[in-house]
Amino acid sequence: MNVQQLIESLSDAWTEWLGGSRDALLCLHEQTAAMVLGDDDRLVTARTESETRLNHLRRLDEHAASLLSELSHQVGAGPAILDVARALPKAEGERLHMLANRVTSNAREMQAVMEKNYRMRLLPEAA
Repeated sequence: MNVQQLIESLSDAWTEWLGGSRDALLCLHEQTAAMVLGDDDRLVTARTESETRLNHLRRLDEHAASLLSELSHQVGAGPAILDVARALPKAEGERLHMLANRVTSNAREMQAVMEKNYRMRLLPEAA
């Protein structure tokens, strides 16, 4: 792939990841609700759906990392997105950097919900 194709493929991968992360986050919140309500059937369904969606995000993340690595190699930049963004024309670099920031933000939000759900499972049930 040439540089422009790599930029578009990376942008597409991150855009798809962002859409998938919204769905995964909803599933994680569904897990939270099921735990709060003590609904075991709902919890099992939500966990299964969350795992499926998170696995899809992992595959997209691996693909995006591969694309970013190839792009950094082709433009002669370091492996970090900021290095790559600086090596690209301004508009393309800013667009990729903005997408990367959104991916990072969404990933942190999902991680926070996963940690909250994990802590909830460790709490003793109310008597």
